[in-house]
Amino acid sequence: MVSGAAEEAWRRCRAVWPRAENVPPLVVLPPTPGRSDGSGSGGARPAATTVTVGEAPTSETWIVMAPESWGELSEEGRIVVLTHECVHVALAAGPRPRAPRWLVEGVADDLAYRRSTVPVEAVLAPLRRDVAVHGAPRHLPRDEEFEVAGAGRDAVLLAYAQALSAVRTYADLHGEDAAVDLVRGRAGGGGVDRVPLEQGLLPVWRQQLERGRPDPTRGSDRPRPGRRG
Repeated sequence: MVSGAAEEAWRRCRAVWPRAENVPPLVVLPPTPGRSDGSGSGGARPAATTVTVGEAPTSETWIVMAPESWGELSEEGRIVVLTHECVHVALAAGPRPRAPRWLVEGVADDLAYRRSTVPVEAVLAPLRRDVAVHGAPRHLPRDEEFEVAGAGRDAVLLAYAQALSAVRTYADLHGEDAAVDLVRGRAGGGGVDRVPLEQGLLPVWRQQLERGRPDPTRGSDRPRPGRRG
């Protein structure tokens, strides 16, 4: 059951990363929840994480599933989670330019949901709620906002929602695989220049979010909540 989902996830990943290894990464499903030895690089959501075990050049990259989450997911949901982590595995396998965390996580989620029947609204829901109350964010999520220890679970879920939404806005502007090319280092052949990237994307992204924001004063005399500064 694990191997079938992993193979399908890796197939979807290799459709974008055709030069990735032919063999799917090792997926570990511990019998009980616990912390794995290794350095995590796949985000802070509870379903799975990507860890590097050992020291280079003999280190291996594993996908470690949370057993309690695995049992709650549908088969397609498992494939979505594993596809997200397979993107991290593919990125870890070769050199790539340093990129902001929101770009990496947003691309991983975008690819995971792109060909899936699982509704993406569950990922975006925290952002929809936040925008309805506070208005569009003033900045793209910072790297530390993806870590539960520093930001808290709700803030992490919001950061992932912002990342996916921003990557999809970037795709609207530049093409479906433009953000993927940035992460892989194919756009211009150099690193990701964070400042001009975010300066160009942020106003368009915020405008899109504000357009989809419900008016909380409609049908009410209450004043409209102010935006975050």
